[in-house]
Amino acid sequence: MKKNLLPALSCLFLIAVVFNLNAQTASSSKIFMPLDIRQAYEKGTRNYDGTPGKNLWQNTCKYQIQVAMNPETRELNGNESVVYWNNGPDTIKSIIFNTYLDVYKKGNPRATQIDQETDGVTLGSVLIDGDTVKEKDFSNASTYRKVSLKKYLNPHSSCKLEVKWSVIFNDIIGREGFVDNTSAFIALWYPKIAVYDDLFSWNRNNYTTKDEFYSPLSTYDVSISLPKGFLVWATGTLQNPGNYPDLINERIKEATSGSKTEVIIDSSTILNPNEIGKEPWRFHADSVPDFAFAFSNHFLWDATSLTLKTKKVLISTVYPKEQLPYFKDATKEARNTIEIYSNEDPGIEFPYNRFTTFYGGMGMEYPMMAFDCVLQDSAIDAYVVIHEMLHTYVPFYLRTNETKFAWLDEGLTHFYTLKMLKKQKYDMDYLNKTLAEIFYSGIDGIGNLPLITPTTYMGTDNWLGMGYVKPEQMYSALEDQLGPGVWQKCFASFVQTWKYESPMPYDFFFFVENYTGKDLFWFWDAWFMHYGYPDLSVQKVNNGTVTIENKGGLPIPFTLVITDEKGRQTEQTYHADRWRKGNKFEIKLTALKPTKIEVKCDLVNDYNLKDNTWKN
Repeated sequence: MKKNLLPALSCLFLIAVVFNLNAQTASSSKIFMPLDIRQAYEKGTRNYDGTPGKNLWQNTCKYQIQVAMNPETRELNGNESVVYWNNGPDTIKSIIFNTYLDVYKKGNPRATQIDQETDGVTLGSVLIDGDTVKEKDFSNASTYRKVSLKKYLNPHSSCKLEVKWSVIFNDIIGREGFVDNTSAFIALWYPKIAVYDDLFSWNRNNYTTKDEFYSPLSTYDVSISLPKGFLVWATGTLQNPGNYPDLINERIKEATSGSKTEVIIDSSTILNPNEIGKEPWRFHADSVPDFAFAFSNHFLWDATSLTLKTKKVLISTVYPKEQLPYFKDATKEARNTIEIYSNEDPGIEFPYNRFTTFYGGMGMEYPMMAFDCVLQDSAIDAYVVIHEMLHTYVPFYLRTNETKFAWLDEGLTHFYTLKMLKKQKYDMDYLNKTLAEIFYSGIDGIGNLPLITPTTYMGTDNWLGMGYVKPEQMYSALEDQLGPGVWQKCFASFVQTWKYESPMPYDFFFFVENYTGKDLFWFWDAWFMHYGYPDLSVQKVNNGTVTIENKGGLPIPFTLVITDEKGRQTEQTYHADRWRKGNKFEIKLTALKPTKIEVKCDLVNDYNLKDNTWKN
């Protein structure tokens, strides 16, 4: 028996070895990978098949915050207690926490000019595990503080930080601030522990108003004190709905019982200020990377609901009466998008039980909240509402690193926003033309960089083009290459596999390859590792063939339209893999006497159309 068993065991061992070798995809062995990222694979925190490794970990936080907001002076005073868990293998010798609103402090670097400087964030006291942190223990950058620990934080242990602080808010400058004297969106407002992860240890990034954020997965219990008469909307679920007068609770109940948009507060609603906010507003949120809130004593409020497989989502829009013409459809647009995205394309259920769009700002996302501008253009305003809401999935549900990899959240969200607008019958020709004027800046020349370039190394002149336009082009080419059905299933599986776990670019590359069984090295290499732009041309027509050249170097799909002497047209469609083996190829003509040959790039816009057409 033993002799017969040995060959079988040897065979099983060989199969296991081959399986493990195959787990390293074709791209993982060829594609350029920085040392810090390669080390993550060597440590087993990430797998070459694009899945989380058995050793993957993430540090988490539990916040308890009490905050008092004075709308008259615009001053916020806060007191927070944060338990920080070190779930990884490293011994942590210091803690870094962000004070984002120090960006407005006089002398601090900023990517944009501002008219209102402040004193920034004033720390009253900081305690770690009960010990007072003295000034000499701090090492300050412009928008984060590093605190050396007297007692190191060992693996699989925790520490407790207690911080008192105050800050004064400006008018809206970008991502937060006062809309008017009694209405504001409060974000970036509390000292927030930075991310320490398996790739880069501490995420040390000075906020300059350009780059966005990367935050630990956290639980929040937040108590917000405001004068009576102010309503509050926030990340999480309100724990004391008795702070609403009965009329509002009744209307919220109506909104959650059907699919119609209901008026919670309109210009004719009369409320007793003394019946609103009798006690601090208390909110609880689980598994979110950030917390924001907004307040007003006169904004209008619409709401509806959507029942999904595992939850009911309350969808709200809050805005001043002057903006009614531009926000009247916002609640419906958000609901339609959540329904399509959850049930159809790509089929990923909305992860939270509520979402609120609040008027103002430049268009900015937070968990369960958005701070949205109005450009007085119904199509563009719908784009903003849908785009910021879709950020719920990326970065928040996936918890991606926006600071370094904007293409992974902004580009993906831009891609899906355009799909949602098309499904809701908006004029896409108009939208694409108008959005191009907003986003294309900086990528029609030397600012068009390889997509792998970290966002922090981009400037204000090209980060919109590199964060939105170029990655949207890449996702369009990729979906066309794989086929819409395969892409939808692949992306949905990627999100379910990586939810909350912070995937980065190489996880995405390898997952797509492993799921589809395709070697896409040629695609990733061209789009991410090299300079390139979409530019095809008809190089020559000769002896019954046409030579097409990829002058820009990026693999993109196209359609060859051939017109013969009788005006008849034939079309030949090609996917991005046509460029897998080189940037020129010949196509045999179906028309014996062609009079016109045109290269059409409908999915990815060609940057130079002057050489796309040949005429006899």
